[in-house]
Amino acid sequence: MENIKIHESFESVSDTWKSILSQIPKHSIFQTIEWQKTWFSIFGENNILNILEISNNDEVIGIAPFLLSKDNKLTLIGSKDVYDYQDFLVVPNYEQEFFNEIGLYFQSINCTSIEINSIPENSATLSFMSKLAESNQWNFEQYSEDVCPLMELPENWESYFSILNKKDRHELRRKFRRLDDQSEHTIQQFTTTEEITNSMDDFFVLMSKSGHHKAEFLTPVMKVYFEKLCVELSKENWTRLYFMEIDNKKVSACIAFDYNNIRYLYNSGFDPDYQHLSCGLLLNATSLKDSIEHNFECFDFLRGDESYKYHLGAQDTTIYTIKLMKK
Repeated sequence: MENIKIHESFESVSDTWKSILSQIPKHSIFQTIEWQKTWFSIFGENNILNILEISNNDEVIGIAPFLLSKDNKLTLIGSKDVYDYQDFLVVPNYEQEFFNEIGLYFQSINCTSIEINSIPENSATLSFMSKLAESNQWNFEQYSEDVCPLMELPENWESYFSILNKKDRHELRRKFRRLDDQSEHTIQQFTTTEEITNSMDDFFVLMSKSGHHKAEFLTPVMKVYFEKLCVELSKENWTRLYFMEIDNKKVSACIAFDYNNIRYLYNSGFDPDYQHLSCGLLLNATSLKDSIEHNFECFDFLRGDESYKYHLGAQDTTIYTIKLMKK
């Protein structure tokens, strides 16, 4: 395997990782080394980093950010409870060479399976891993895991309303008018590391209030992860933390990340006492409006089929899980 170099730390591969990402036009924030390092620092215990740097004719063509678990299963760094997209990092037009090396590596190690979650529907990984399994007579499974609704953004806010269907357009305008008529409200946007550090507790309160599923999700370790992620990404100027205040009280919040001309809406929360003013929906809509005004290409609502995403104009994309198993 002369074309594969294995890294067991992020530090040794950091520069190469960033160089490869810069050559891949369509990649997600979840593939950045900043995100991956943060996840591993909190959840990586009991797993071994097996980051493959793959070359072709002495030129690096991709990164396979593998984890090797104690039960000898290969996965990519991350987990689907906090990752919405996972994938290999492959320089365009080198997919065949890259996946050939993945196959050779899998053959050579004492490992019986590869499982990759949350693969975007347009990823080359789906077809190339299927072909790899077929050519090596390995078992292969692929199934739909979830949806990630998103919206290609128009040039301006008025054009956005024209995209919505008649009912959703009417309802959104009506809710904004009601908010204006019935409250004194302000929107805050925090971007600096200090602002975000000082505001995460307020975000957690609102996220917990907005439903028992979110309250149960926010375990102590998950709070540590959320805060560390938001702080680390704020150092790259990627984090956007929004609050809506009514009568000087924070009533809704959302976390978004800006990266590669896409705004990712990562999570949100609201105070049910103010639900009659649609404060959660309208704050998300305000974040969407802000992304239009800053000329983003896409607003990604990320994993889940919550109805508000479609009322705001999102269209489904599918993410997949694949499994490769030696016979």
